[in-house]
Amino acid sequence: MSAYKRYGSDEIIVRRKGGASKERIKTAPEFGVTRLYNSEHQGAMLLTRRIRFGMHGVMHLSDPGFTGALNKVIKRIQELDPGSPLGERQVYFSRHGKMIEGMILNQYQSFDGFVRQPLGVQVSRGDRSATISIPELIPDVNLFPYADAPYYRLVVSLGIVEDVMFDNGGIIKGYKPGKTTEMQIHETPWTSVLSKAPATTIELQLESEMQEGMSLILAIGVEQGRPDRLNEITREKRVGGGKVLRVF
Repeated sequence: MSAYKRYGSDEIIVRRKGGASKERIKTAPEFGVTRLYNSEHQGAMLLTRRIRFGMHGVMHLSDPGFTGALNKVIKRIQELDPGSPLGERQVYFSRHGKMIEGMILNQYQSFDGFVRQPLGVQVSRGDRSATISIPELIPDVNLFPYADAPYYRLVVSLGIVEDVMFDNGGIIKGYKPGKTTEMQIHETPWTSVLSKAPATTIELQLESEMQEGMSLILAIGVEQGRPDRLNEITREKRVGGGKVLRVF
């Protein structure tokens, strides 16, 4: 039996261990279908990890439930594979990635609750680039901080995510993750929450050539911070939010 607390709740959750052993699930005939679903779960989790890596610059702004919520969407994408058998269904993020556009990283502190005005977004898959137009930010008009920390900044990330495919032709069969790891992260200067910030444009561009099965993922987040003993601004933990802007 185990007991724990979940982020965002004061309730204590108690669970009792039970069910079949891992060894029985791996070998017993009656768990054959379960093993197929477990195989697909591994493929979905691989893609979830690749998406998290592609949004590395803003992932620290996510709440503990984000990965589970993302994996549910990825599982639905996997189920859209029309041709592969159960246990080997491919995860075609390049075909269905728009299903996560607009997804928030933190359900307790959303980016749109902090910056309450639409952003201008232009993307080009051919140029592997994204341009984000940030409007003038005015306290109590379109800027509403979540904490009393006196400074904030925006963080934008652009990364590559590859489809996760099942390889049944090699010596070791199973799902194989992509290998492309390029990303770009841009942070705006720390700005006082009491001051107006002029409109600005953020441009990001990657060098890797786009190939079939690759997608670009653009995300944005907002952090808050305060000066430390050396008068250097440090980020406040568990303050801020983010969201997926585009998948293209």
